[in-house]
Amino acid sequence: MDSRGDGRAHTFAVTVTYGDRSRLVHQVVHNALANGIAKVIIIDNGSVAASKQAIRKMELDLEGRIVVVELPQNVGSAAGFKAGLKYAQSCSDCEFLWLLDDDNCPLEGALAELLKQHHKLSRLIAFDRLALVSLRNGWQEHNKLAHGVPVKKVYARKSSFMGIHCFLTPPRIYARFSRVNRKANARIERALASVDIPFGPYGGLFFHKSALEVVGYPDERFFVYNDDTEFTSRFRKSDGRVFLIPGSRVCDLEPSWHVLNKGETLFSHLLRSESDQRIFYATRNQSYLETHVWGVNTWLYSLNKWFFFLLLGISALRHDRWKRFWLIAHAVKDGRSGVLGVVPEVYNGK
Repeated sequence: MDSRGDGRAHTFAVTVTYGDRSRLVHQVVHNALANGIAKVIIIDNGSVAASKQAIRKMELDLEGRIVVVELPQNVGSAAGFKAGLKYAQSCSDCEFLWLLDDDNCPLEGALAELLKQHHKLSRLIAFDRLALVSLRNGWQEHNKLAHGVPVKKVYARKSSFMGIHCFLTPPRIYARFSRVNRKANARIERALASVDIPFGPYGGLFFHKSALEVVGYPDERFFVYNDDTEFTSRFRKSDGRVFLIPGSRVCDLEPSWHVLNKGETLFSHLLRSESDQRIFYATRNQSYLETHVWGVNTWLYSLNKWFFFLLLGISALRHDRWKRFWLIAHAVKDGRSGVLGVVPEVYNGK
C-alpha cells in the first residue's frame, strides 16, 4: 500500500478504445487520474489515425501515468480487455484493477469509495474472489438496486429468454431499458453502501489482480457484448461475490446503445437499430449464456422463447423488418448451438 494506506497508488485503470473516440478517452483519463489512479492502460483497439495520434500525444504529455498498447485491428472488447489485464498483471507495482469503458467518466471520490468498500467486504470474502462495480448513472437498473429494489426484480429470472419471462416479467416489460429516473439520481446520497449482484459490466469493474488467477481472462470467443457478463459471473461460480457500490459513481458520456428512445419498445429497438453487428452479437451471446452458462428449465425456456419471437414477429410485421427478424433468429440458433467467434459477414456489415 502507499503512504496514504488507501491503495490508490497501486491501482491501475484499463480502458479499451476504438474508432474516433479520443475526445472521450481524454475525459476518462483526466478524471481517473484526478481520482488518484496510479496509471491508466489504454488499449488502442483499431482507432482511426487522428484518434491514434491524439492518444499517443496524451501518453507523451502524461509520461509515466499512461501506457498505450496498440492492437493491429479491432479484435473486440473481450480480447481488448484481456490484453490490458495481461499488461497490468505483469506490472509489479499494480495491486488493484479498475476497468472503464472509453466513455465511463469517474466522478470525484469514485475510486476512494471502491477501496473503502473493498477493505470492508474483503474481511468476509477472499481478495481473489471479490469484485466491485461502480454505479453507472445512465443505467436504470443500477439506480433501482441502489435504492433497495430486490435483485430478482431487476435482473432477468432464471429460464427467461432475452430477459423476457412470460409468467414473471412485469407488465411493463420494457421498463428496464428506459431512461433513468431523475428522482432516483437525486436520492443517490441515501443509497445502500453495497448490493450483492450476480454479475456486472466491464465499465466500473474493480478487483484485486490476484482474482485473475482464479477467474481467468475474458473469453475472446464472445468478440463483443455479454463477454463482461460471462467474465463477472465467474466470481460467483468461484465461491466469490460481485457487489454494486452506489457511492462510487461513473458518468456515461454517451448513452448506451440499448437505451430506448422515446416511443420505442424493446422489439422495435432490436428490429430498427442501425447496426446488424451489434444486434447479432448481443443476441447470440445472450442466447449462449442462457443455454450454456446459467442453466435453464428446458420447457419453460422454450415457452419464453416462443413468447419472445411471437412479440418480435408482430413488431416485424408492423415495421416490415423481416430481414432483421431472421438475423436475430440466426443469432439465437448459433448461441444455443454453442457457435461463438467472429462472423465475417456480420462483422463487415453485410
